[in-house]
Amino acid sequence: MKENHNLNLGLVVNMEDDRQVEPIKVILANNHAMVREGIRQFLEQAKDILIVGEAEDGEIALELIKQLEPHVAVLDIQMAKLSSLQIIQEICTHHLPVGVLILTSFDDEETMSVELKTTARGFVLKTASPNEIISAVRKVYAAYAPNPMT
Repeated sequence: MKENHNLNLGLVVNMEDDRQVEPIKVILANNHAMVREGIRQFLEQAKDILIVGEAEDGEIALELIKQLEPHVAVLDIQMAKLSSLQIIQEICTHHLPVGVLILTSFDDEETMSVELKTTARGFVLKTASPNEIISAVRKVYAAYAPNPMT
């Protein structure tokens, strides 16, 4: 398990009114280290996003969600040990305050609707551009986080 705990959580300055806001805390979960690394690299370019943890399987992802309390969890649709569907069910059962963004290679309605019915807050295709994934993280955060940035 590779974890990226950043104890210097810092604050992001809102340029419009100089107020400081907490960055969007994100957990990445994907079976493939190379995929996690790539997603982390471009998410870290966004000044308002902070990667607080990474997981190589669903069990680790759920544990990190419970421990680190991220705003958004970016989960691969297919993971070892616990699927994204099982993680979402656990999040709902335990009322964990995290928005879920599913990263998928499936673009058919049937595959997506099962996950959607279990409260995933968004989906993004693995073929999406870095800016589209950054935007999706921000949208999930704005729609679901307990105290979203304004």
